[in-house]
Amino acid sequence: MNATADDWESIDQIHEHVARAGLLATRDEVADEMLRLLRSGRFEVMPQSPIPVDAVAVLGAPTKYWMAMSQTGRAQWQRECARMD
Repeated sequence: MNATADDWESIDQIHEHVARAGLLATRDEVADEMLRLLRSGRFEVMPQSPIPVDAVAVLGAPTKYWMAMSQTGRAQWQRECARMD
């Protein structure tokens, strides 16, 4: 979620952020997590992106789908950040 703290991000940007954090995750795993966050209401898809979004679509056109934290996601992210400080 940190990758989307300040802007809309694509799967490629989020995957790169995950790798820089030292986490080992495949692109498929990152896409699956992005979709889990989307389904749970913590992520949202940039409005001009086609709906519905699924893992095959995200993996097939990674720069087409841009995601960001939803208000629900941002609230959770802020709680987690405060807890870790």
